[in-house]
Amino acid sequence: MVRIFKISIFIVLLILVQFLKANSQNLVPNPSFEQIDTCYFFSTNCGGGVSSGKVLFWDSPTGATSDLFMLCSSAPYCDVPTNYAGYQNAHTGSAYVGEEIYLATGNNREYIQSRLDSVLKINHKYCVNFYVNLSNVGALASNNIGMFFSNTHTNIGATNLSFCTPQILDTAIITDTTNWTLISGEYIALGGEQYIIIGNFNANATTSTIAVNNSTESFYYIDDVNVWDCTGSGLGITEASESLDLKISPNPTSGIFTINTSGMKIKEVKVMDVVGKEIMVRKVNEGSTTIDINGMAKGVYFVRVMDEKGNVSVRRIVKE
Repeated sequence: MVRIFKISIFIVLLILVQFLKANSQNLVPNPSFEQIDTCYFFSTNCGGGVSSGKVLFWDSPTGATSDLFMLCSSAPYCDVPTNYAGYQNAHTGSAYVGEEIYLATGNNREYIQSRLDSVLKINHKYCVNFYVNLSNVGALASNNIGMFFSNTHTNIGATNLSFCTPQILDTAIITDTTNWTLISGEYIALGGEQYIIIGNFNANATTSTIAVNNSTESFYYIDDVNVWDCTGSGLGITEASESLDLKISPNPTSGIFTINTSGMKIKEVKVMDVVGKEIMVRKVNEGSTTIDINGMAKGVYFVRVMDEKGNVSVRRIVKE
């Protein structure tokens, strides 16, 4: 009887793990723009890198031409990290895209579009994050960078998509020209959505700007786009707190942070990425511990802490 009970528990846990793995999968193909059809050769124009199909699984929903920057380019104009728009290393890998978010002299916009690997399920919660960086040549910082979920592929000749209402929207004016800035949010699907579009869906009248350098254009690099099903919390993909009281500091961190609990000894610490993949597992037997993630890329991670009584809490941490 005991053996049968243990086998049943094992089967239930196996099914749960498979369910969480499926739910936490990134639905965005080629999320960091590393899959490229061809590199630029002796080109002085990076425009059309997305719309012409040079970056696989992405295109442009309008007639505007978002740019592709890549380390394999033999054209300095389109290279990484130095290109015509400024200087920036990729957030991960060796490529990223760039688009015009705002133009002071008109409502022209650039966008990037991709078809997700699966259709969104009705009433499921989807977590979103991607990274942006303001180009440091003639920078005009702006807000309203967002993501729009659509049931259908968009292909129009308009200069902007102000008729769309993005479900993910960052209203902060992003001025950082040195570091990548995280944009994140959550979306409850209506069901049937399968396409994402990233850009500024607001007109000039409802977009705010700050002049960082002398320019009339807001141009942002974009990298590492993630959309995953985070319904029901799951392991390490959303913050969750049961009966374990803990504090993590500093957060954000440059690489080293401390975990403290209220009187209970920590037994185990797991660090996971945004889709639930375990990056680090640490066995502990004390009330506080210091974790070093200096070897990990900048971005969002989740810390799962279990105490000596089996209580578990999950906290989000940002590595800058």
